Amino acid sequence: MQRLNDNSVKGDQKVTALVTLVGSKTYTLAKDLVTREKPAELSYAELTKKIQDHLDPGPIIIEEIYRFVRCNQEMSETIPQYIYCKAKAKSVQCKFGANLNQRPCEQ
Repeated sequence: MQRLNDNSVKGDQKVTALVTLVGSKTYTLAKDLVTREKPAELSYAELTKKIQDHLDPGPIIIEEIYRFVRCNQEMSETIPQYIYCKAKAKSVQCKFGANLNQRPCEQ
């Protein structure tokens, strides 16, 4: 996908080149991700975003919350070290939003 971003392949041809050059497994994946239309009918940006989002979905929120809840203060850590370094760092991936500053204190 990275090579298609250079100037040698223009606009509509990027999707055609991508669909032609990827292997059968990636094409089948792309076809499955866009069930209502053919991969060639999407723009290059839409198609590559769908594939990238599927292959690299990011952190699983419930798993991050579990890790946050299981986080324990070590004997050598002071309370401020625990809250502002360890607990707050673990809470960032939990997507607490506006409650981000309050949740680590509740831990």
